[in-house]
Amino acid sequence: MFSSEPTAIDLIKQVLLAVAFILWGINLLMPTGEWSRFVGAIVIAIYVFDLAWLMEGNLRKRIAVHLNDGLNGSTSPDHHSAGVCDCDMSHVQRPETLNRDRRRETPLAALKK
Repeated sequence: MFSSEPTAIDLIKQVLLAVAFILWGINLLMPTGEWSRFVGAIVIAIYVFDLAWLMEGNLRKRIAVHLNDGLNGSTSPDHHSAGVCDCDMSHVQRPETLNRDRRRETPLAALKK
């Protein structure tokens, strides 16, 4: 059911962070100079890239949960998505009504949209 093996993306992230920590340690031992600044900039770039990657992954998960909740009708009594955000989901059409509404629509009405 669940695999305990990390995905290729997870391995890449872990290797990047390991490289960043190793470079950071090397940078601490280097004499001050151009190479030291260059290695420090690389370490910072890897950390920023990793943070952006983490934020993007979390945002993707939240959007997927939000859309699934809205499409499945899992809303709270005040018609907000179940704990994900305060977004108004009234504009999202549920799958069961999507085809029914399309059948009623005439070709001319579809062109006017």
